[in-house]
Amino acid sequence: MPGISGSVDLDRLADAGTLAQITIKPTPPEPQQNLPGPVPKPDWFWVWVRWRLGVAEFEGLTQSADVRPDEAPQHIPQWAWQSLTKLSTKPSQPTPEPGV
Repeated sequence: MPGISGSVDLDRLADAGTLAQITIKPTPPEPQQNLPGPVPKPDWFWVWVRWRLGVAEFEGLTQSADVRPDEAPQHIPQWAWQSLTKLSTKPSQPTPEPGV
């Protein structure tokens, strides 16, 4: 190095370690629950949602009182209705174009 006598190590930081070793890694945030209500949801909730939406074992039987899940409470809490609204308004998958 001009102006400095003797040898000069221009890469002294490399002796201390790597950049990854001295970089502060933030803790990832806890995942946010997108649905209102308790976490985890009670078991009856998911059966009730499938019944209300008429999917899975309730396909074609949407909201038929004859097959209403026994485990669902008589009075459905407000958070469950709000969650159902969020789940039923989820954007659907785009329909593939013919010939693609």
